[in-house]
Amino acid sequence: MSLNARITAYLGVLVCETLATASNKDCSLSIDNPNRIGQVFMNTKETLGVSEEAIELLKKIPIGRDSIGDVDWFESSAQGDVFGWLGGPKTIKGPDLKELETARGFRIRSYVSIPNDVPEDAKAYIDSMKATT
Repeated sequence: MSLNARITAYLGVLVCETLATASNKDCSLSIDNPNRIGQVFMNTKETLGVSEEAIELLKKIPIGRDSIGDVDWFESSAQGDVFGWLGGPKTIKGPDLKELETARGFRIRSYVSIPNDVPEDAKAYIDSMKATT
């Protein structure tokens, strides 16, 4: 099993990271397609690592009314569960999760449970962000 992305949490902020270095059958990335406004990961049961701390934060994001949101997690008959986020290959979502919206069909779906190992550069950025607020 090879993860294409992971989602962790630090101080109430989601850290969304692309681990794949190029698009493949289970992910479509903006690094390969500059016209793409986000990252999309298919077959999340095998390719998306999410910490339990991140799951708790994802549950706090309000469900939006649109078919696209800051994050989305939906079921596809052809590609299994699909997760996506608006933003680059490494994206911070927060600190105020109430300012975000999911897509209207968002539900917590299948994923690989991982430890909440937040990258040091993300921690440093979030610490500096919180220090200025």
